[in-house]
Amino acid sequence: MHEIASNSALIRIVLIILILVVPQIVRAVLQAKKAKSAAGTGVNRGTPLGDALREALRKSAEQSRMRRGEAPLEAEPLRLNEQFDQPPKIEPESSFFPSILLLALLVCLCLMAYRYWAG
Repeated sequence: MHEIASNSALIRIVLIILILVVPQIVRAVLQAKKAKSAAGTGVNRGTPLGDALREALRKSAEQSRMRRGEAPLEAEPLRLNEQFDQPPKIEPESSFFPSILLLALLVCLCLMAYRYWAG
């Protein structure tokens, strides 16, 4: 009877650790997948919209100058892409180590459950 109590306490501890560790591993794997999918779609995804907005603003400024009787400006304003440097890319971490840890934890849990019910 004493063996069952010690095994149940051990199983409780492992389950608590499992509840704390598994969400962290799942979150890391999901973030790695999300980073890979975002890197695959391309960084300059929103530039055509930005260019269209800049063009519309430039045209409205020219129209307002023409209404006031001023000569239109020939120089093109400095683009946002030329003003600022792009931030460095953050590479996702490898999900190999958390996967191995999760697998080892699952094996330990299965072995403990086997010992509990077989013994």
